[in-house]
Amino acid sequence: MDSSHLVRPLRRLPLRAGLIFALALVVFAALWPRSSDARVELAAEPAAERVAEGHALAGAGADPELGDAKAARAEAPSAAAADAKLEDAPAEGAKSEAAKAEGNVFITLYQHVVPHQLGPHHPLMLFGIPVWTPAEPVELFGLKVYDIQAYQILAVLLIFACFAGVAAKIRSGRPTVAGAFVQWIRDEMVYPAMGPENGKRYAPMFVALFFFIVIQNVVGLLPESSTPTASIFVTASLAGMTFLGMLLFGMYEQGPVAYWKHIVPHGLPPAILPIMIPVELVGLVLKPFALMIRLFANMTAGHLVVLSFLGMIFYFQQQYGTTVGGLLSPVWVGFGVFIMILESFVALLQAFLFTQLTILFVAASIHPEH
Repeated sequence: MDSSHLVRPLRRLPLRAGLIFALALVVFAALWPRSSDARVELAAEPAAERVAEGHALAGAGADPELGDAKAARAEAPSAAAADAKLEDAPAEGAKSEAAKAEGNVFITLYQHVVPHQLGPHHPLMLFGIPVWTPAEPVELFGLKVYDIQAYQILAVLLIFACFAGVAAKIRSGRPTVAGAFVQWIRDEMVYPAMGPENGKRYAPMFVALFFFIVIQNVVGLLPESSTPTASIFVTASLAGMTFLGMLLFGMYEQGPVAYWKHIVPHGLPPAILPIMIPVELVGLVLKPFALMIRLFANMTAGHLVVLSFLGMIFYFQQQYGTTVGGLLSPVWVGFGVFIMILESFVALLQAFLFTQLTILFVAASIHPEH
């Protein structure tokens, strides 16, 4: 019996599901107004504080015990005028700042890629729903707690939840989806670079690194959420772990003296050693630096492009009216859906590249012949 007519629709199912998912994310993000309102309030808040400070300064400048009543009456109009200026100037500043933040939709949208301290104006969002709205700005041991840190904790919890008991299932031969991913990373990424003997010891670290980056990348695709890997500080920390792994694992496997001795390839003429040693040391630092910039730049650029297309919907509506904006909206939504699909692929690709290059760098450190 020919079953090809049943297989063809199933082959197209992942593409259709991806298109529908990306379209839903773009439309949902475009129609969800809460973050815009919160940031307008934030823009107006500093100006409002300056209004209060102006009143306080004006009140402190009035001296009720002036002996000369005539001088007091003469100074009264000037004090009233000063008080009016102090009151009007910050109020106008508050209005202009709020209007600027509200009128320029790109300022509001681009806040998506900027970390924000968790607080009453920046709740923790998941699927566009505020799951936690602190009454005060959150601090821990005197340090600010940002939304990207909450998503990093979420990534760690998801790793523990999804991979609990996977090792036992792999040993027993029971197939699981999570186990298939773990075996693929071990057999296709770790073993070819490090060999089975060293690969068994280091594979758990690389598996955790891969899924930690993947979850952070994918979380950033959800409406109203933030992307931790779009922060240079997060990618710098991950690259720093790679750098430490290269040094510590290399010195552990080879020995401290042998590791630094093997930095420069054997058999080089002594005359070029003064050139090769600085070059190799700089290359040792540039490897994790390149990882940091690649992950940060790709995740930030993709989000900025998606947000720019979303902003065009509101920009054309504000500049040319509702009719023109409505006619052009399908164009910008279509571009946004295309970039969102590309972003879904980039989220997986960048996690793969970061992990694969980390494996190669560590393998080269523990195997001097590489």
